Amino acid sequence: MKDYTKGIITGSSLILCFFMFVGANSQQEVATFKKIVVTESLVVTRGEGSPAVVLTALEDMALIGVNHKETKEGVMLFANEDGAFITNNNKEGEATFILGTSEHGGGEFNLFNKEGNNALVLKTVETGQGFIQSYNDNGVKSTFIGATTYGDGVISTYNVSGKNIASIGAGEGGNGAIWSYNSEGKQTSFLGTSKSGSGVFSLFADDKVTSTITNGGLMTFSNGKRTSFLGGSDGAGILRILNSHEKLVGYFGADKNEDGGIILFDRYGDEGWGETGKK
Repeated sequence: MKDYTKGIITGSSLILCFFMFVGANSQQEVATFKKIVVTESLVVTRGEGSPAVVLTALEDMALIGVNHKETKEGVMLFANEDGAFITNNNKEGEATFILGTSEHGGGEFNLFNKEGNNALVLKTVETGQGFIQSYNDNGVKSTFIGATTYGDGVISTYNVSGKNIASIGAGEGGNGAIWSYNSEGKQTSFLGTSKSGSGVFSLFADDKVTSTITNGGLMTFSNGKRTSFLGGSDGAGILRILNSHEKLVGYFGADKNEDGGIILFDRYGDEGWGETGKK
């Protein structure tokens, strides 16, 4: 994005600089005209001869430039085969903004800091969605406000390395969600809504879920496989323990008679030993 916009500015600036040089070295007598037709370029100079305004038309570009007193480019209005653009430069010649057409044919507005790095971008993308991005003083993305590939809204923040560290928006099925990530961009947590429409909170390590809390209870995981469940069933509390193959090997809770019970299973999930608390 930055390369595209800066390429536009650089190309137009080179053309403008050429005509500034021509204008600065072409002194003419003062004359009054009712109508002027210029076939290629027109340079309007100040009293001392420095170019103030440049109008030029090439085969694939038309440009109007208004210069600072130091003959550096100020405001430029130009059009080429990609669309029309307006740019503004500070007195050091660094671009401060560009307003025009993006590489995908939609609208785009870019703000730059005094070092010429991106500060803010407002544009549309090829799919027709719009977004806003802000950058830190080094030109690294810091925030994003826009839409996901599914069309849902999302807000994301980034650290100084440009890694996504937190997002809030719509998750699967259009439900609200919050995601957090570590400094390397790996997911650490999720707070939102499950497929069934109930609340869910999950923790992650190395991009793999380690535990999840739902309205039914707490589940733990290892290497992406369930290892335990602590929660309720039919109104009673239970604890289930599973092995690495997700086979039930231990159960502690209330039995069908509402008495406390313990059941142990073999590695294949077949019941082995059990005991109840009934005397």
